[in-house]
Amino acid sequence: ELYFVATDGASYDIAKGNLLSDGGFTDDLVTELNSDATDSDPVPSADGLQIFFSSNRLPDGGTGGDGDIWMATRSTLASTFGVPVRVAELSTSDDESPTWLASDGCIIYINRATGGEQHIYRATRPN
Repeated sequence: ELYFVATDGASYDIAKGNLLSDGGFTDDLVTELNSDATDSDPVPSADGLQIFFSSNRLPDGGTGGDGDIWMATRSTLASTFGVPVRVAELSTSDDESPTWLASDGCIIYINRATGGEQHIYRATRPN
């Protein structure tokens, strides 16, 4: 699976491609992760059961917030992701987006836009 951002010029949504036998990829929206807001920067876990992404959706379902880090999980690769949840520990009043997740899921790097500048932050959690 290859996760990416698909845009039609008006909206940004998370999509994924699966490798085909001819070397091409499918192009499918991951509808359970997308909202009416901007959803972007998908970073899946190594096992594919968890995904982090950026969204400017509001926790009440509205749009127009700052870009925050959201996360969703699924039980198997054949399952759809559950309802995304905002990761409060990684989200501030600035715009954040995930950039990289360690294979054990214990280290994540995020990009934070602060005062017109971009900064990379590293967050850790116990194994």
